[in-house]
Amino acid sequence: MDNLCDPSTADVTGRVLELCGLVIQHAHAAAGRPPPDLIAKARRAASRAIPLLASQQEADGSWWGRWGVNYVFGTCNAIGGLALFAEMEWNGSITAMIKRGAAFLARVQHVDGGWGESYATYDMPPAPPGSGPSLPSPTAWAILGLLAAGTACDDRTVSSGIHWLLSEQTLGDGKGGLTWIERPHTGVGFPRKLYIGYKMYQNYFPMLALRRYVSGAAAQKVEDGRQILQD
Repeated sequence: MDNLCDPSTADVTGRVLELCGLVIQHAHAAAGRPPPDLIAKARRAASRAIPLLASQQEADGSWWGRWGVNYVFGTCNAIGGLALFAEMEWNGSITAMIKRGAAFLARVQHVDGGWGESYATYDMPPAPPGSGPSLPSPTAWAILGLLAAGTACDDRTVSSGIHWLLSEQTLGDGKGGLTWIERPHTGVGFPRKLYIGYKMYQNYFPMLALRRYVSGAAAQKVEDGRQILQD
């Protein structure tokens, strides 16, 4: 029934909250300042979205993923939205949520450095989070979530995930360039019913994670950041 009703979920809420945060951040920009009514709407939306994310965080620190498999996806998106509001709060509750989410991501990393979950995490009872093969998209999601949470680029959890992405990149389909192979699919149509293979997931998310890593390594003056990518 939830598949038909489409209730509020952490992954979508986190993405929209991230957008609201960006709008609010530019409220005092010298150029490109959003219209005042849009800023006000973003503040109102955020004031409702943050309590929703607080109510949906699992006991292990994760968030359930509706549109991507599964808890790694939900957690990445929730952290990405909350991170923009952590510096604006006064009681530390957002920061605590972020830290718990980041700890979950680090805890379910695979020994090979990647991340992945099986469809069985949607079953009743569910399989444990992280109980699937390492795949490009989930690995990128986890790295994005950790970086958004403030995890340093030279943290072993992040650097081993970057190493995994680089080691799994392979030649494309004869048209030139490099790609990643992603099987099974990581997109969700209807949990427990339909899963979708979005062709660009396997390229878009890893490239985004690598770009965020490069930017973060430069800002943090991580000495081996460039060497990791060259290796």
